[in-house]
Amino acid sequence: LQERERELRESQKIEIMGELTAGIAHNFNNLLQGIIGNLDFALETPGEAPLLIGKALESTESLAEMLRQLMSYSRKGLAPERVPMRLRTVVDSVTRVCRSTFDRRIVIGTHIADDLPAIDGNAGQLEQVLLNLCVNARDGLAEVTGRTPRIDIGVTAEHVDEQEMVLLQVRDNGIGIGLTLVRRIIEFHGGKIWVES
Repeated sequence: LQERERELRESQKIEIMGELTAGIAHNFNNLLQGIIGNLDFALETPGEAPLLIGKALESTESLAEMLRQLMSYSRKGLAPERVPMRLRTVVDSVTRVCRSTFDRRIVIGTHIADDLPAIDGNAGQLEQVLLNLCVNARDGLAEVTGRTPRIDIGVTAEHVDEQEMVLLQVRDNGIGIGLTLVRRIIEFHGGKIWVES
């Protein structure tokens, strides 16, 4: 059962990576076209060259950061070890990936409290939870019409059953769904999950 669960985690991770790759390819192509256009124009208009080359460098740095984030995520294992960590780093990492790969029309907001306690967690697994929820929110947003599609991620400290816990919320204005693997990972971390629609 443990081996089957590991295989399921890996297959879902590969599926998400495939979806992200499609988004990255689109954004990568757009940025690359901008770089090529600026460099071509710089060759034709020497007086504007410093400004145009500067714009090309900014786009190149954006491409490099996008790839760094994706490579960092793909290398993180899903081993069950947990260490003291803060959820802010997980949220920052996942939102960077989402902002660089999702449709630019989707607004991604984050609301992270300043006084959050550390938790015992596995960064790779928790990033997978948050990324799964964001990808599913993105898919549900495809049907949003007449309003700006948005995903909001919030992290606060709460008291639940007389225990101090960190509450991670993902809200969107699409149709939304949940995932079995998300529930399993949260339960492994000693957490609870609630869904409201």
